[in-house]
Amino acid sequence: MTMTPAFPNEAPFELSAYYPASRIRFAHVPAGVREAGFHTPPDRLLAIWLDGHVNLKQAMER
Repeated sequence: MTMTPAFPNEAPFELSAYYPASRIRFAHVPAGVREAGFHTPPDRLLAIWLDGHVNLKQAMER
């Protein structure tokens, strides 16, 4: 990781190298959705919430 200034007068961020991506997708979760229930995503998943909060639970691998 490289320390990189991102904003004037703020501490630099640690930024990784770029990673190649074959696809990217965005989702909007409607207000009022509270629980999706346990499920296994079909692919690897990186979830980033831009607003609000979420409680994720990971099942133990067997």
